[in-house]
Amino acid sequence: MNLPPSIRSLTILLMGALLVAGMNGCAGHSHAPAPVDDVYVAGYESTGVDMGGYIPYLAQSWTNGVKKPLTSGTVGAVGTAIAVSAGDVYIAGQEGAFVKYWKNSVAVSVTDGTQHAWANAICVSGTDVYVAGGEGNFVKYWKNGVATALTDGTTGGTVWGLAVANGDVFAGGFVYGDVLVAPNTHVISPVATWWKNGVPTALTDGTHSAVVTAITVSGGVVYAAGFEAADAVNGSAPYIAKYWRDGVPVVLTPTTLGAKAMAITVVGTDVYVAGFEDNGRTLVAKYWKNGSPVNLTDGTHEAAAFAIAVCGTDVYVSGYEQGGNASVAKVWKNGVATALTDGTQDAEALAMVAVRR
Repeated sequence: MNLPPSIRSLTILLMGALLVAGMNGCAGHSHAPAPVDDVYVAGYESTGVDMGGYIPYLAQSWTNGVKKPLTSGTVGAVGTAIAVSAGDVYIAGQEGAFVKYWKNSVAVSVTDGTQHAWANAICVSGTDVYVAGGEGNFVKYWKNGVATALTDGTTGGTVWGLAVANGDVFAGGFVYGDVLVAPNTHVISPVATWWKNGVPTALTDGTHSAVVTAITVSGGVVYAAGFEAADAVNGSAPYIAKYWRDGVPVVLTPTTLGAKAMAITVVGTDVYVAGFEDNGRTLVAKYWKNGSPVNLTDGTHEAAAFAIAVCGTDVYVSGYEQGGNASVAKVWKNGVATALTDGTQDAEALAMVAVRR
């Protein structure tokens, strides 16, 4: 799978990026006989143009399947997260070394480019716009462009998910931990972590690599999706897809060749998680409803799901499926796929929001 440069550097941990948990779900109800859902998607598409050994990506958006490029393609860019508030569409991502967000396709720079920075999440609360990711060696989020560092810069990490509930800011991601596992033997690996108003809570002990990819708050309960490596067997330690409910882990794939949970949304008492799982031949895009898996692809071609939203009884998932020569950005509605790109260039739908009219 081809990923944009800003994401490719983390492929030891992730197969893609993620999107904003808590902004992905649509639980609206309508008395109209035929409700209509607007589906907003963010991601990237390769330009296919060699710029002297470098092929840039376009930060891309789609509204109900209609493509709306966010960048020109002269500098590599990607849209990694999306939120919709009061009819306005906000997409976070990066262009070159800059963190940006686009409000209704108009770019707003969040960082000044003096350090490499990246964004993986966005949340809008009232008139406040929150963007999260990292800059330099710091894990950060920005509120209306003002940065809050979640780490002291002595170790790396990132935020992958963001939610604001009742004025509290919740961020989920990872930091690198240094764990003494035997005399003179240290393990440095990512520790799944979430922060509430800047205060960290480690969800794992650092003995196995683990990451939070998405976070949401429902009914005062914090849900964080992600994955954790299993014990190594014959030199292989596959990832286990899981989510944490107020810090208590819920395993989605107890025995697996490898799986990752990339997005989560909660509707009432139902918990929906999207991600992908290795079937021994390739990756299968799927989601879990209350722990029960639903395959979106048949395993013929590599595929992954990165975002999920629920409107009434309709379940929307976005991601990609490998085509002939390129990855195709797709949205699945109740398991039925719609291609957003024609397969001539690599593309992925990394984030999505569905809004019921």
